[in-house]
Amino acid sequence: MSGASDLDSGLAGQRCDQCGAGLTELVTECPFCGARLLNLVSLEDETRAFLESTEVRMTESITGHADGLMVPALFGFLVSGPACYLLLDSHTDVGLLARIGLAVLAWFVALMFFGWQVNRRGERAEKHAWRTVVQPAVRGYLARKGFSDAEFKVLVGRLLAEESQLRKMLLLRL
Repeated sequence: MSGASDLDSGLAGQRCDQCGAGLTELVTECPFCGARLLNLVSLEDETRAFLESTEVRMTESITGHADGLMVPALFGFLVSGPACYLLLDSHTDVGLLARIGLAVLAWFVALMFFGWQVNRRGERAEKHAWRTVVQPAVRGYLARKGFSDAEFKVLVGRLLAEESQLRKMLLLRL
């Protein structure tokens, strides 16, 4: 309750720096002349809401990212060994051992490729989310609010939790 009264008492004396109009609510632009106001309370709240919605959209993008290389890698793993064994024709014991060895080697290589694809899947999903969701949203927000990258990084560092995936992404790539 005292937080609301502190806020109201702070607003009672707030005036626009450009036109001098009295302001009765937290705004980022003067409703009379359109001048940008440095009202950090509302900017922080607005930026926090923007970051939270961007993080939700980013998480949805990462979890819903279709990975086109997983199916061919899995198919190659499942088919390579038996196909190698069945396609190579041999009627000798040495030839049979060579067929089995080649089939096992093909299966091992396909398994390694599949494992590599599984390992890189999250990285590709994050890059896709950055390009399609996060970067365009952040660039638009920075352009609308007039923030520099450095100012925005400071806000991100203050508003997002340490373990936030969006925080790590923004601080690394901006």
